Amino acid sequence: MVLMDQINALSYAHNYICVENVRLRTEQASTFNILEKFKTANILLNERLNAEQHGRIFFKNQFDACNYAYHQISEEHEKVRAELNHDELRKANQKSEQLKIQLTKTKHEARQEKEALQSLVDDLKIQLNQEKNDKDNGQDQVRKTRADAGERRDTPSQKPSRDALLRTRRPQQTPAKFSQNTTIPNIRG
Repeated sequence: MVLMDQINALSYAHNYICVENVRLRTEQASTFNILEKFKTANILLNERLNAEQHGRIFFKNQFDACNYAYHQISEEHEKVRAELNHDELRKANQKSEQLKIQLTKTKHEARQEKEALQSLVDDLKIQLNQEKNDKDNGQDQVRKTRADAGERRDTPSQKPSRDALLRTRRPQQTPAKFSQNTTIPNIRG
């Protein structure tokens, strides 16, 4: 009985050791995989850092080249400016002044022409208003004359005078020029 218990205990211990061995091997494989992934990631990170460092060096070199070119251009610009002749600058300034004077003169002439045109437009407006007023006054006179004639028709007892008839029919003639044989037209219709 004691021997059987010892055999069972040994069998249980053997099984436990086998299970633990499998578990440890699995963990070891998993750890190895993680370690391999870490190594791969480390390699990729180092490559990226190297590329960025090369990029920074490249851009720094480009910036230095651009800065050098800018200084070269600035020096050339200063040389060209220093080599400009004073007489050429004076001529350029004179030409600029002449252009300014010509522009001022042109502006003045344009302003005068505009004022003249505005004056002409104002005169034409006044003339048109005067003609309109004259026309309106003429129409008012015609209406008044017709109204007077209509009142005379409505009031047969009131006979128009000879002078009124002459002024109504023939405003160009005066009563003194009429002879005794002149007939008075019938305005009553």
